[in-house]
Amino acid sequence: MAVLALADECLEITDEVEALAELLESYGVTPIDAVHLALASITKADFFVTCDDRFLRKSRSISGLACKVASVLDLVQEIVK
Repeated sequence: MAVLALADECLEITDEVEALAELLESYGVTPIDAVHLALASITKADFFVTCDDRFLRKSRSISGLACKVASVLDLVQEIVK
C-alpha cells in the first residue's frame, strides 16, 4: 500500500479495457499481461516495457496498439537518441 500511495494516477479496468484484453488474449497473450497492455494502450502510454521475450514477440505482432511495446534495451536506445 505504501508503494501505491506514491502513484500520481490510478487506472481502472473499464469495459473498453476488458474488451481489448480479451482481444489480446486471442493473440496468445496471458490474461494478466493482456490487462496490463490493454491499460497501456487505452491510456496511450508512450511505452510498455517488458523483459519477457515471448510476450515482446507476441505483442509486436499485434497491430493497432496505441503504445509502443519495447524491451528495456529498446527503451534505452529511444531515450538516448
